[in-house]
Amino acid sequence: MSQSDSRTPASYLKRRPSPPVVTLAVGILASTVVLLWHARKLWFFGDEWEFLYQRGLTGGNGPGPFEPHNEHWSTIPLVLYRVMWQVVGLQHYQLWDLMPIAALMVGSVGLFVLLRRAGAADWVAVACAVVLAWNGAGEDTLWAFQIGFLGSLTAGILACLAVLSATSWRGLVLANVLLVAGLMCSGLGIPMVAWAALFTLMLRGWRTTLAVAVVPTLVYLAWYAAYGSSAVPDDEDPYVSWMQFVTYVWAGIGHVWDVTTGAPVGTVMFVALVAVALFARVTDELHALAVSGVVTTVFAYGMLASSRADLGPEQAQSLRYVPLGLVLTLPAFAILVGLVVAVLPGRRIERYAVAAGLVLVLVGSSYASTQTFAHDRANFMQGVEQRVLTGVYLEEKGEPLLRTTVEANSQTIDVGLLTAPGQRDHVPVVTPDDDELWTGRAQFRVAAMAAPADIPFAHHVSGVGVGGDLDLSDCAEVATNVLPLGYVEVPAGVKGTQIGLRNPGTALSVQLVHDGEVSEAATITTGAGQTVYVASNVPDADLRITLTTDTFGVCDHG
Repeated sequence: MSQSDSRTPASYLKRRPSPPVVTLAVGILASTVVLLWHARKLWFFGDEWEFLYQRGLTGGNGPGPFEPHNEHWSTIPLVLYRVMWQVVGLQHYQLWDLMPIAALMVGSVGLFVLLRRAGAADWVAVACAVVLAWNGAGEDTLWAFQIGFLGSLTAGILACLAVLSATSWRGLVLANVLLVAGLMCSGLGIPMVAWAALFTLMLRGWRTTLAVAVVPTLVYLAWYAAYGSSAVPDDEDPYVSWMQFVTYVWAGIGHVWDVTTGAPVGTVMFVALVAVALFARVTDELHALAVSGVVTTVFAYGMLASSRADLGPEQAQSLRYVPLGLVLTLPAFAILVGLVVAVLPGRRIERYAVAAGLVLVLVGSSYASTQTFAHDRANFMQGVEQRVLTGVYLEEKGEPLLRTTVEANSQTIDVGLLTAPGQRDHVPVVTPDDDELWTGRAQFRVAAMAAPADIPFAHHVSGVGVGGDLDLSDCAEVATNVLPLGYVEVPAGVKGTQIGLRNPGTALSVQLVHDGEVSEAATITTGAGQTVYVASNVPDADLRITLTTDTFGVCDHG
């Protein structure tokens, strides 16, 4: 190995930064700024709410810190969420999103040092690290909850670096600590242990491999026996054929470089990376890193397929898995870039200019993917933050709420839990304007219930869209109304208003009409084929109901 290949990570800090290091720093800083810019329009989503108000470090009445989230060991993300909850609260989502962004950037720097230590040229290592920092998986970098996935990947990179740099038992101990930390972040810690173990086996032999892999494996098995097995359903796993399994694995692996390149070349790219990893003449360290990476890629997607192949190959193509495949195949990509630079005609600087152009194309493709995700997620969550905070405001002002939840597509956010003792201090104080107040009232003071509320029934109801009053009957009867394009208008009452609906479909859209103004719509989930009672306790405001079915029954009493 050459003298330049034996540099320690500390040597990069002791000398004046070289152009490659400066380029890496600029690329990482630019990626961080861009990601934080996109995060400014995002807010808490999905699984985050369980960590925010249902999971604690002491357990209490809910799951404890070692209980799995789905099938993942998520103790470290949970601890980080509790710290952020105490320090930041529900304000400034960009600060929350700094967690996965920081993990990704640390991983990118770690990958640069790892590749350099393994024998890749400076500029080649920079190219790979920048591609990772700009990867197109916006779901991981723009959703704070994905600190779990990115934490596992970064721990795996640093563990491989610790193995490569180890000159004594201390380096191996550090690798063990990092691998256990990766397991405590998410299930992606498992393939990271496999990668580090295979890399160590190829480079140092089986004795050192045991020193690296045994402790993390035993720790994980102990956790699984005590806690993790509770996440496994009691019923048998759905049958998955070998064809489904292989299709899932191949679709997931190909998708990594489809997203990274912006072209449907992922499967061809992976085959090329396997070939250069196996047959290119490079240093032993880089060869071991690349081969172990592509082998672990197959193992990782096989692990995912073992529990998810029944969901179809589309699930394997989720953006959240792109960094996993990218981290594991970038060492082989480093070999490929080095070979391309070596065979190109022209002077050395011209060859590297061509390689830099290739990297810029990859960065541009990844940026487009991230931008699309940020736009879609912002639209998906539009208005949710304001509704949640308005619900907190209404409860504090003593307005009687008929429900406390916001149903935002696939998630349900319970405002009542945010106003509980010990929680309210971490929720920002807002003063809604008049439009926001009425939208909040439609969200929280209108409800659909299985039994009538203690609110007067309306005695005539208009069907807007077909015209005229609707047929009111006993809800036990089978009267129907056809309303294909319109909505139901329920007149106001001094104490609110209520109507029964038979077979209302799977969801209702409700609005309040006051002084000629119509609030924004709120969505209420209902059971298909059932009778529900839709009530509003807002005085002197008409209730407008839009159904998801065009044939239904209405009644003015239970």
